[in-house]
Amino acid sequence: MSEYIEYIFLAIIQGITEFLPVSSSGHIEFLKHIFDNPSIQKDGAFITVILHLATALSIIIIYRKKIKELLFINNKKSRSYILNIVVSIIPVLFLVLLNLDQTIENKYNEGWNLMFIAGMFFLTALILFVTEKINVKTQEITWKSALIIGIFQAVAILPGISRSGTTICVALLLGTSKKESSTFSFLICLPIILGKSIQDIIGSDIINEAEFNLPILIAFIVTFFIGLFCCKWMIKIVNQSKLKYFGLYCFCISISAFLFNIFS
Repeated sequence: MSEYIEYIFLAIIQGITEFLPVSSSGHIEFLKHIFDNPSIQKDGAFITVILHLATALSIIIIYRKKIKELLFINNKKSRSYILNIVVSIIPVLFLVLLNLDQTIENKYNEGWNLMFIAGMFFLTALILFVTEKINVKTQEITWKSALIIGIFQAVAILPGISRSGTTICVALLLGTSKKESSTFSFLICLPIILGKSIQDIIGSDIINEAEFNLPILIAFIVTFFIGLFCCKWMIKIVNQSKLKYFGLYCFCISISAFLFNIFS
């Protein structure tokens, strides 16, 4: 029963933190240290794949109209938007070509140092605080701004760096509107999540080394439904300029991870 509770708790954390600007991977890694569950530690990469697929499904449901428009309406605006998404993926593909993604994935299997996680949470907090000070503009995303956003998305592979928070903040700093910043941020992660998940499932030993059991299935379902709610909530947060509160939260998590590492 305790295993069910821990997996469900991880699912809740994933569903909330994947969309809110507080780093899902950082929370998962922190909780793995707290739980110290051998099963969760062993299946770390597999759990990450399953929970990220659940959040990807949440994004597809929420942005289904936008996705349908991009895929089936052949006009200049749609082609330009798709091109920007492709450009934003280039930095991540660069990591793959250098095999850095595999190195980082292995690190997730081993477990990250809590001091490093604390530092990354602090950096996320700083980014969120800084973004609150800017005057939001309404410029459209260009291929150049898409590339810059993509670079920060690649950096967000590290635990403690919020992918949604960082990419949205960078888009805002580049002059993009609040609505477009959140939309672009969520859409550009879809190809990454789906592509990486398929690669892991088909071409690696994750499936062979891990076991897909009932607790993981329940975790997938929980993550999906919580993700639906939190994605919509995040859109409202950006529109209402409340990122600074999550900056304060990330700062508190940074301090907590630092203290836990010292006294554990």
